[in-house]
Amino acid sequence: MNAFTQSFKKYPRAWWFGIAALVLTTCIVGLFQDWIYVIDWPITYAIVSLRSTWITENIMVPISSTYWDVVLLFSAFIMCALMRKKHLIWLLLVNLICIKELSHVAKLIFNRARPYVQDPNIFLMQQYETSFPSGHSMVAVAFFGLVIYLIWAYNKDMSYQKQTKGWCILIGALTVLVLISRIYLAAHFASDVIAGSCFSIIWLCFYTKWIVPLFIGKPDSPKKRRATSKKAA
Repeated sequence: MNAFTQSFKKYPRAWWFGIAALVLTTCIVGLFQDWIYVIDWPITYAIVSLRSTWITENIMVPISSTYWDVVLLFSAFIMCALMRKKHLIWLLLVNLICIKELSHVAKLIFNRARPYVQDPNIFLMQQYETSFPSGHSMVAVAFFGLVIYLIWAYNKDMSYQKQTKGWCILIGALTVLVLISRIYLAAHFASDVIAGSCFSIIWLCFYTKWIVPLFIGKPDSPKKRRATSKKAA
């Protein structure tokens, strides 16, 4: 195990925070200096060129619809039922409400026009807020990122480690699909999506460190979880 791997395992939040902050800062600087469009437009046109009626109507539009909040809340209740953790619903709801408010504030600060406003030829569906950062991306990464953290960190039964990994991969894939859909619909540039994701990663570093333990306590260490699993067996 090299020094980088050891450092990442010992201080994962510090690494995630640092990388996300660096990428976010780069996006903001590029936005104010306008050079970010040199990257954004080629990516936007490449993804928009993949449009088809079936993909648009059956995948991309539904995943970005107004029913998105209902899906997230339904997922929150399922999480509560599966994990049987007291106050878990409040933990998920506070996270969801806070990140949505942060996205509204950020949009007011940066006030960037949507891609389809700058190029009407790629218009597909109307959006009513500004573009930077992507609110859908912020909510998806914050909500599903927290779900992945809870499933991974609070899974006491190590015998179900393969199933845990499977669920985390599935949720991660859904999150990536949400991010891609925002560019596909010309609702956001790639930098909007990346910046929104970084905002949420920074938020989650704080939230999982200080807020999560207040609701459901600190997670057991991997050694303790293995011991608990062996005792149960």
